[in-house]
Amino acid sequence: MKSLVFPLTLLLGIQIVFGLVLTGSHDEMAAFQAEERLLDLSLEDIDEVLITVREEGQPERVLTLQKESDIWILPDYFAFPVSGKKLSVLQEKLFQIKKPYPVGSTELAAKQFEVSDKTFQTRVELRNKGDIIETLYLGTSPSFKKIHIRKKDELQTYAIPFSSYELRAKENAWLNREYLHLQTSDIKSITFHDFTLERDESSSMLLPQGMDASSEQAARSTIDDFVKNISTLNFLDVLGEEAKDEYNLTKPAHTLHVALNDGTELRYDFGDVKDETHYVLGLSGEKRFLKIAGYQVDKIKDVTRADLIEAKEPESSTTETSTENQTGEN
Repeated sequence: MKSLVFPLTLLLGIQIVFGLVLTGSHDEMAAFQAEERLLDLSLEDIDEVLITVREEGQPERVLTLQKESDIWILPDYFAFPVSGKKLSVLQEKLFQIKKPYPVGSTELAAKQFEVSDKTFQTRVELRNKGDIIETLYLGTSPSFKKIHIRKKDELQTYAIPFSSYELRAKENAWLNREYLHLQTSDIKSITFHDFTLERDESSSMLLPQGMDASSEQAARSTIDDFVKNISTLNFLDVLGEEAKDEYNLTKPAHTLHVALNDGTELRYDFGDVKDETHYVLGLSGEKRFLKIAGYQVDKIKDVTRADLIEAKEPESSTTETSTENQTGEN
């Protein structure tokens, strides 16, 4: 009987310790609220985001987003405006996330999931006026389009529906690709090569100047395509602020003038770069030079006035046809 005392005592002690561990874990989970947001923040609460990225075999890199006069820019990439779609990743996909149940609540778990202060894969610092408001660590992926995440001031690690690629992309992936876009209704006139399209007050349409109303009419489909290609012009990258000789902008291959309803005058100079398939755009009022895909310029470069006008069907032909139809009906 005495031989059983020690083993039973040991077993009892293990059960007590295990019970205490479970109780502590239960207390932590009791403090957790399933409907609580992971971040009690919005873009309005911050003016700077620092994203530190670690990739195997690559030096650590930092991406900075900064708000200036209510516009988010990339201060280290020619201060170019940030894509609204990329900002929505923060606002709608990260800031709106509700806390799921933790998958870990210890420092050891944080290291294993690579969300500790030293072992993180991605660190996101949210700042306002120089002060760090919140720090997030993103680490390993437990499954497709999920990521482990931990807030700096908490031990709990969570697995949230989020793709780390959204934040780890390089700076040029954050550029506002719609920077050159225009509302067609804001365009007053377009001058290119041998023609000018001007907004007609009666019809509110952009029509070629100098049309002979008796024999000519606007080629609506061609005009619409031409205006669309200008108003939705995209760019590949920002080339910087130095006007290099190789851009050939002193004698541009093509020059386009656009006047807006508010009085703004825009001049687009497209430089043809030797042995390259792209053009360089110099835009009036814009100190940065932009790289434009050759196919986009090809869509507009050969358009002439003759393409925008078509012969008008003589009224006599219309009248004769109408008379013949009436005779046939009788």
